[in-house]
Amino acid sequence: AQQARVLTAVQQILKHFPAARFEIIGHTCDLGTASSNLKLSQHRAKALHDFLISKGIKGDRLKFRGIGQTEPAVPNTNEANRRQNRRVVVEILD
Repeated sequence: AQQARVLTAVQQILKHFPAARFEIIGHTCDLGTASSNLKLSQHRAKALHDFLISKGIKGDRLKFRGIGQTEPAVPNTNEANRRQNRRVVVEILD
């Protein structure tokens, strides 16, 4: 339920900026291999990309990429921090 609310909020924000383009960036924690985390982060970013397109956001306004575990939000020192690093970030490009 919480994820659905967040996804709907992201969709609504993007609709408020109809001329803007966005980049969706997937992240992971440090558990697993670097290559598997890169793939996972790419899947996370693509999942949000596909969701937004399914809700009417035009695909030419969206880019997505995964960067794996390379840019943690917080140190991967415990499970609470690792949860924070498993995320998707949406940035405004223009």
